[in-house]
Amino acid sequence: MKELILNVVFGLFGLYFILSPAILILKIKYYKTSRRKEYNGIADLFSFFSHEWWIAGLTLWFPIFGRDKNLELNTIRKKANARLYILYLTVLAQLTLVGLMGKI
Repeated sequence: MKELILNVVFGLFGLYFILSPAILILKIKYYKTSRRKEYNGIADLFSFFSHEWWIAGLTLWFPIFGRDKNLELNTIRKKANARLYILYLTVLAQLTLVGLMGKI
């Protein structure tokens, strides 16, 4: 039973590799769109000297608050926050499974 729980816990780490860049891309898109700058897609993920890249990287674990009149910004914010909440649930599930494994 412990081996099964351990495999599930380590399997959930794969979601980190999927969700973290997805959240970062959406946050970069949100910040660039809000400042009316050109968004280049995934290429912006590799532009380390970009101001928006650093803001998105430092605020990766925090949701984007507020609403805007621009509907495109609202949909980007909702998508980024939804993926961030899925990442939170993944971390919570891992902690719960590790706690359960300690009691078995």
